[in-house]
Amino acid sequence: MNAVEGGLGVAMLSGYVAEKALAAGTISRIDLVGAPITRPFYTVVPKGTPTRAASAFRAYLHSALEG
Repeated sequence: MNAVEGGLGVAMLSGYVAEKALAAGTISRIDLVGAPITRPFYTVVPKGTPTRAASAFRAYLHSALEG
């Protein structure tokens, strides 16, 4: 995001990530109509044994994204 705001390139970001910069007017949005976009998603967790809540949330994410 900083590179885009600094005029060094373009990026494809989620609306959530770009929300503040869009509101501040430091970046502009270009809609890609009809462009099929697929990308991988990753879960990031700290090392060690996850809590039961973290494990349940991860399982939920995986099941929701499969369908």
